[in-house]
Amino acid sequence: MRILFVIFLTALLPACLWAQEHTFSREFTEVGDPEMDMSIYDKDPNAEAVILFDIGVSEFLDETYNIKFVRSKRIKVLKSSGVDYATVRIPFYKDGYGKTEIVRNIEAYTYNKENGEIVKKSLNPKSIYEEKINERWNVKKFAFPDVKVGTVIEYQYELETPFHFNLPDWQFQDVIPTVYSCYTAKMVPFYEYIYIAQGIRNFDYHHSEVSKIKRKYGSVSKSYGQNIGSGFEFFDYVHTYAMEDVPAFKNEGFITSMDDYIMKIDFQLAKFHSPQGGEREIMTTWPELSEGLYKNEHFGKYIKSSQKQAKKLLEEMSLGGLGETAKAATLIEFVRNQFTFNKIFTKYAHQSAKDLVDKRLGSSGEINLFLLSLLEEAGLEAYPVILSTRSHGKISADYPFDHFFNYVVVMVYADGKSFLADAVQNFVPFHRLPIWCINGRGLVLKEMPAWVNLENDMPSYLTVRLNTDLNLNELEANYFVTVQTTDYEAFEYKYNYEDNEEKLTNAFLKDGFKSVKSMASFNYGKNDKPYGISFNATSELGAINAKIILSPFLKFPIQENQLHQKNRTYPIDMVYASLRKYEALIGVPEGYAVMALPENYKLNNELVYIDVNYVNEGEVVKVNASYMFKKSIYQPEEYPKVKEYYDEIVKRFNQQIAFEKQAQLVGVK
Repeated sequence: MRILFVIFLTALLPACLWAQEHTFSREFTEVGDPEMDMSIYDKDPNAEAVILFDIGVSEFLDETYNIKFVRSKRIKVLKSSGVDYATVRIPFYKDGYGKTEIVRNIEAYTYNKENGEIVKKSLNPKSIYEEKINERWNVKKFAFPDVKVGTVIEYQYELETPFHFNLPDWQFQDVIPTVYSCYTAKMVPFYEYIYIAQGIRNFDYHHSEVSKIKRKYGSVSKSYGQNIGSGFEFFDYVHTYAMEDVPAFKNEGFITSMDDYIMKIDFQLAKFHSPQGGEREIMTTWPELSEGLYKNEHFGKYIKSSQKQAKKLLEEMSLGGLGETAKAATLIEFVRNQFTFNKIFTKYAHQSAKDLVDKRLGSSGEINLFLLSLLEEAGLEAYPVILSTRSHGKISADYPFDHFFNYVVVMVYADGKSFLADAVQNFVPFHRLPIWCINGRGLVLKEMPAWVNLENDMPSYLTVRLNTDLNLNELEANYFVTVQTTDYEAFEYKYNYEDNEEKLTNAFLKDGFKSVKSMASFNYGKNDKPYGISFNATSELGAINAKIILSPFLKFPIQENQLHQKNRTYPIDMVYASLRKYEALIGVPEGYAVMALPENYKLNNELVYIDVNYVNEGEVVKVNASYMFKKSIYQPEEYPKVKEYYDEIVKRFNQQIAFEKQAQLVGVK
């Protein structure tokens, strides 16, 4: 559940070290015996590590009014798996137009106890390196030295940002528990922010006050106590928020992004008060946001400027006689096949349409906005739809902020119907979006913007068939396997393995086969038809006394229930509905018979369909099993049932069949 608090920051705290009794020090570089001797965190005995403190402070610098953010963090390693937290990544942003964030003053220390003494080791600055993530994001990375179970690590850094729209936000929760988390934001009167508090009903500590330190803007001169200069004096407004004993976020999967559910606060610039007088609203309405995008040279103006290139391409194509849907499908598939996605997710276009057409390489914004122009030039009605991809997080529909959206697709109207289209990938039918776009709602940018549901409850299909012969001399099973997929199940196979024989072979070897050969595939480039793979394979047979043991479906079905918590407070997001079928045809070896088969099972209700059926025909055993979760999103109150259904699937789809050697009958004279 997302709980929202809104404050307009016009009015602040002592620093984050508020007066309560705590065993552990919160001063950077001050580490004592309580931290070093700690071997378990009593509020989470299974924790592999625990954050002892995480403290952040944001403030506006003089003259530039850039924002300086300082963070200090200390972690205790409790188990060998907790050593993974000794690698730190500090991302920073570049806007591509000359403005960039700067990370500086990194300090990091490792503490170990040796012969009863605390030994402190500092990070060598030469071991800090920078890595490029994409055109907009870079990251500073380093790893602590000499980390083991019992080690305490801490680091501190400073980030300076010229981007006022997003005051650095703060996450109180992590995948490991946190003893103490505190954030202080020191505001100036020029920038008015709201904040969104997610997953927090009440802070353990929240205080606001006016700073006692007087600051000045511009030239300030005094005459008889009055300011006669062109500037003025002001005080910061200081706001502090703190949480104690924050539990670890248990990510069981089936979510969009962890960022959608963890306890955090996110600041958004709502209004700018100019020191020279006047003010400007930053938080607009949805119609104003839409209008602004259409006026933007990298969005609406790009669509118009693309018309010449779109018209030129249309002249080379033959669309005569096609209906609206067929025409749209032809153009979508044309762009998918002719243009290559450069893996940059954005809703904007930063190269000209001519460069895009010449290079045939572009970002998601460039390719899909050009598709829109192409559709319009072909006489079809189409509109841009902005959305947030799954990894980018959910959209807060109460706050019309442009940065919530990082992707654009196209709404197409054809033959009295509408559908959403994306041209950066070629793995699903023309009227389907890629998996990364299935995330709540998108905003259709019309004269009056409207929300459109991005979820898809139309089931995709996966069918696995195994024809099995048992070779008892070699204790092997020989298989002929076919895998058939549609829609998003096909997308998963195509996107992950790219119809590459080596990648597919390695994937199938993990499903329980000892060898895979004679691989073949069909319909890879035909999104309106099922994508299939076939191959021959072998696996080892288990033997106990005179019995042969076989798992009919090997490891194709799920092997373990990922849902472990007793209850869940956030939705179960399966992305799409899916019907999965497994069929095994097993030849019974001569001289052997099937022992008692597992019992059949069937369940069909509004949430799920499960069916497992065993048939012994003497020389052949047939096993058919299928299941479908009928919704793409399940609500928290449905979690216990969904967890129970997964337990049944894991249990019943992985049961083994035993074949027993029969005694030879001897004739009596």
